[in-house]
Amino acid sequence: MVCRFFYRAFVAARDRPGGESLVLQRRKWRYSEDVNAMNKSLKWLNSSIAAELVGNESGYIKYPDIKPNDELLFGRDGVHLSERGTEIF
Repeated sequence: MVCRFFYRAFVAARDRPGGESLVLQRRKWRYSEDVNAMNKSLKWLNSSIAAELVGNESGYIKYPDIKPNDELLFGRDGVHLSERGTEIF
């Protein structure tokens, strides 16, 4: 299930012209209890997406201000952004 999520994110970014937002780290993940492992895997995914986009002469957007340790930026579920997080995004 998790691998499918990462694969779909990679394919979507690769096939979308004009650029893509990188996937944000989360406070919780739906299909895994190991948040640290998932966020570490996410770094690999984002790096792969960025390399593919740059190789296709496209671009990507990072959001360094949205960090998973900032509870105010995420909703109660820890997965989706709060209103404040959405304003930054």
